[in-house]
Amino acid sequence: MISALIGAQPEDSKWYEKALCQGKWEIFDEDTETGEYPHLEEALEYCMFCPVKSDCRIAGRKEVTGIWGGVVK
Repeated sequence: MISALIGAQPEDSKWYEKALCQGKWEIFDEDTETGEYPHLEEALEYCMFCPVKSDCRIAGRKEVTGIWGGVVK
């Protein structure tokens, strides 16, 4: 099961077009100087109700920083 998830890809290659955060990507980025997420609460609110949260988590699994499907890196 775990090995299948490692190579998993989002089911829909254009999942991000359905994301609630569309056009608000900057709230998911960390501050490069402090390493903190200044908009963390707002970002997680978007994730909580997003219909493509699981696809976002899959897409972000190899990312080093950011907030992906409610997961803070």
